[in-house]
Amino acid sequence: MRHPSANVTTQALLVVPNGTDVYLRLESSDVLHSLSVPAFGVKQDAFPGQTTTARTRPTETGTYRLYCTEFCGEGHSRMDGTAVVVSEDRYRQWLDANRGRTNVTNPPEPV
Repeated sequence: MRHPSANVTTQALLVVPNGTDVYLRLESSDVLHSLSVPAFGVKQDAFPGQTTTARTRPTETGTYRLYCTEFCGEGHSRMDGTAVVVSEDRYRQWLDANRGRTNVTNPPEPV
């Protein structure tokens, strides 16, 4: 997952601010995938060579599950992760603390 405003890339971790419209731009580099975050009401396909967008607006802080719902090959069963919804202030603090980093795995506390 990339957070382009702060040049932060996460590994199996989606961090978003609560009460804000969030646009998830999806791209696949190989085969058809499908991102599902049931708590957000999101299920969006990702196609090779295309960009698709899913929009959501989280309404409750917390930690949620995300996963690929399209059988996409040998590694499919390991395509899962965590979505964390935090306050706008905590989100900005987390972005600032991780600015310019890649493969970030430390989520903020969803308080």
